[in-house]
Amino acid sequence: MTNDFERIDLVGTPDRSSLNAEYNTVPCRIQRFLQPSIQAVGYNVVGIDVSSWQGKIDWCKAAEKIHFAFIRAGVGSSTVDPQFSTNKSECEKRGIPYGIYWYMKPDKNPKQTAFSFAAAYNDTNKVLPPWMDSETCAGLNKAEVSNWTAKVDNNFADATDKRPGMYSSPGFANQYYWQTDYQDSLKDRLLWVANWTTANVPEVPYVWSKVNQPRTWTFWQWTSKGKGIDYGMQSVCLDLNYFHYSIAEFNNRFGTNIKPLPGDTTPPPPPDPQPSDHIYLVNVSDMSVRSKPNTGATSLYARAIKGREVEVLNETETNEYVQVRAWMLKRSLKKK
Repeated sequence: MTNDFERIDLVGTPDRSSLNAEYNTVPCRIQRFLQPSIQAVGYNVVGIDVSSWQGKIDWCKAAEKIHFAFIRAGVGSSTVDPQFSTNKSECEKRGIPYGIYWYMKPDKNPKQTAFSFAAAYNDTNKVLPPWMDSETCAGLNKAEVSNWTAKVDNNFADATDKRPGMYSSPGFANQYYWQTDYQDSLKDRLLWVANWTTANVPEVPYVWSKVNQPRTWTFWQWTSKGKGIDYGMQSVCLDLNYFHYSIAEFNNRFGTNIKPLPGDTTPPPPPDPQPSDHIYLVNVSDMSVRSKPNTGATSLYARAIKGREVEVLNETETNEYVQVRAWMLKRSLKKK
């Protein structure tokens, strides 16, 4: 870890009034506008996601380093990935649990997209979930993207009797699904979150936190810079992923029998993480952070996005204020 960041402990203060109704922003005391979250756990179930961009894959080599794979089945309304059939067959031959994803293009016909996606899914062993790969607006606005996605979602469900999971980044999901008619459809849906970071937990879209408490992410694409040659790829890089829970939980959920990889010394996480008493999710858009637990104390302006986790360190006797843990860039501070 570098010394770029300095930890500070802040105190939040509430305000009942709305500053900007159009953008739904309110300053607040952190107080009880926070909701319990689930603590992060270790990750010892690892996988990759691949497409024709990886070229011809040496799946024998890949199988030595992964527990699962997500395979791109197609793009747009009907274009099947050139490597889909081969990748699918190789996973089945080697006993690698796999799921498929379909790259969504909202400027294409939603019904045809759904049926092409469904046809590909129905031609698999259906061990792992299917995923809508939602990462482009194709020039459409928020309402158009969310309405288009809902049509694909519904038509896919009609054709397969299954709702697809959602693959997306916090930035895209927050911009195009937050505060739309479609957001409530994401309740109890699996999330495969794309968040490339060196942090030990991903940022989850607040549209997910809004409708899925206390449910969180299931799979995490944590980097796009995996070393392709190490996994038998022709491509220089590839995406690497984690499953949120343990090997036992993976096997229980998906009916598989995966085992620890050779040389894996990662301690297994608990199969059923319990809610923490001191990890909360911010439940408002803006909050005023103060140096001490009273309204006369210095106000340190801070913006908190809904769904972000904070760790509560202490409370006042009246439970009106809480002290939370935060971090700042060290170079932004000057020693007194």
